[in-house]
Amino acid sequence: MFRKDLAWYDQLLRQFRSGNENYLYDCKNKISYHIMEKSDIAEASRISAQCMASNPFYRSISMSADEYLEDSTFSCQESVESRIGCIARNRQGQMIGVHVAYSLSTAINVTHGQESYDRCGSKLVPLLNALVELFKTTPWHQYGGIDRIVYLDEVSVLKSASGKGVGYILPEFALVLAERKGYTHAAAIIVHKITKNDLDMLPNWKEINSIEVASITGND
Repeated sequence: MFRKDLAWYDQLLRQFRSGNENYLYDCKNKISYHIMEKSDIAEASRISAQCMASNPFYRSISMSADEYLEDSTFSCQESVESRIGCIARNRQGQMIGVHVAYSLSTAINVTHGQESYDRCGSKLVPLLNALVELFKTTPWHQYGGIDRIVYLDEVSVLKSASGKGVGYILPEFALVLAERKGYTHAAAIIVHKITKNDLDMLPNWKEINSIEVASITGND
C-alpha cells in the first residue's frame, strides 16, 4: 500500500514545501502532521520508547521501553526547542507517529559528557561510545559545519498506522521545517550496514562515515 501511494505522499510534500503552513493533512488516510509542541512531549516520549523497545537492535540488548523513556523524553524536549521535531495524529486525534529532530550541534553536545551516559543507562554505553566516535571523526566542515546541519534522530510509528506513509512523511516534513530555518544539509545515524540498494533508493543521501558496533550485541 505504501509504494502504491508514494506519488500521493510526494504530492502532499511538494504542496507543503511550496506553502507556508506549519501542518500537513493527508485526506486520503485522514492523518495530520504537526510540529511537536511542549504539550506533546509526554505522549511522544512514550510512543518513541515503545517503538524503540520493539526495534530489533534494542531488543538485542534487552532495552525495555521503561529503560528508554528518560532518554526519549530528553530527545523530545530538544525537538520541541528546535521547532523541527514533528508528530502525526489520526482522525481521532490520537498520536500515531513521532519524529525526533534537532540541530547537529545539539546532537553532539548532548551526546558528550557523563550526563548523557547517566541518562541512557549502562546498556547503551557501547552505542554512545560509537556515536561519540562518529561525531568526532566525521568531516562536518565539508557540509557547511554543524550549525548548518539538521540531525534526524528517531522515527517512531505505531503498528496501527503501518502502511500509511507516516514513516515516510515525518522525516520529509521535518526537512522542510529545517530548510525554512536555514539548514542546508541533514545527517542521520543508523545501526545497521547501509547497502547499495539502500543508497539507490535514497539518491539524495550518501554514507560519509561508519563504525563497527557488532560488539554491542555480542556478535563480534
